Amino acid sequence: MQNSNKTRGTGPLGGAGMVGLWGASSLIRSLQTGTIAVGITSPTTATVTAVNPALSLLISGSWSSNYNTGNGVYGTQPRITLTNGTTITATTYTTGTGIDSTTSWTLVEFAPGAIRSVQYGTTSGTSGADTATITAVNTAKSFVVYLGLTSSSSNAYSIEAPGKYYARVTLTNSTTVTGRYENAGGQTMAIAFAVVECF
Repeated sequence: MQNSNKTRGTGPLGGAGMVGLWGASSLIRSLQTGTIAVGITSPTTATVTAVNPALSLLISGSWSSNYNTGNGVYGTQPRITLTNGTTITATTYTTGTGIDSTTSWTLVEFAPGAIRSVQYGTTSGTSGADTATITAVNTAKSFVVYLGLTSSSSNAYSIEAPGKYYARVTLTNSTTVTGRYENAGGQTMAIAFAVVECF
């Protein structure tokens, strides 16, 4: 006769599941949001409440610009990165005249044990498929987040050639991120990203 009192499916944590592992607390330690108004002459920064960069994911909330050249609207898309535990940096393209834009962002700091790591970087070049090298991750448990695109010229942003300011990033292999875009007339294109590795 089988023992009908046997507990099934609880695993090493018993019936507590994930609550037994982390307790009743959230897996998110903090969440901050904001905007950065960024000009072209130099990078612009925002100061945040201190976080652990290795456990914090910066998310771009897109951007806006109201600059009109008379022939077309140029979108001065910024790229953003978590520079250190208290600083977010936004950068636009590197030549042109004073065109301003505003980008929004969300910064999520996870509790220890929620994710394995976060790495920030930038692909840069003119090939249309530039790469950046990262510390090796498990590709089956990692994803990449797009954090904006900048060009060495404002001409790369004209809505008359919209494909020039759309880009994507992919985790090509365990140590490589590839940024893909239209080659915008030979300008240097830089794509910011974050790679998150989970347990």
